[in-house]
Amino acid sequence: MSIKRKEEVGAPPRSVGRAVLRPMSVTDLQQVIRIEHTSFPTPWTLELFVRELSLKFSHNFVLDLLGMVIGYINFWIVAGEMHIMSIAVHEEYRGKKVGTMLLERSLAYAQRHGAEYVHLEVRKNNDAGIALYHGMGFEVVGVRKGYYTDTGEDALIMARHL
Repeated sequence: MSIKRKEEVGAPPRSVGRAVLRPMSVTDLQQVIRIEHTSFPTPWTLELFVRELSLKFSHNFVLDLLGMVIGYINFWIVAGEMHIMSIAVHEEYRGKKVGTMLLERSLAYAQRHGAEYVHLEVRKNNDAGIALYHGMGFEVVGVRKGYYTDTGEDALIMARHL
């Protein structure tokens, strides 16, 4: 009997360098929902993602690594502004710059499609998210008190020019 390395028995590959940003499709939604449920206290529903896929101004992408969705982002582009609605990374790929890859590529896409400014809301206690956004040049421009109805938590409004 041969002993298989961890990578050979179904564990996700370690290198994210070959990951491709591509449009999200309905066939990705099972993987997206799994990531969603491990990322947020009140996850979006399958129906909400399906709705987002149908909206003209909604842009939905996955970061695909050899057929595995390792992250996703949903944002709107309206009147020259990009509003990031949701971004999440597969739990086994956190801390490996996947969020940075998603954000960098999405910001470039939005800029090519006429966005000049980007903003988002992030939970006040989401240290990893806040660090990611600060590292990408976002600044806190406001606070929405009690924004998250599930916990009553405040949201920081973060923004930057593209």
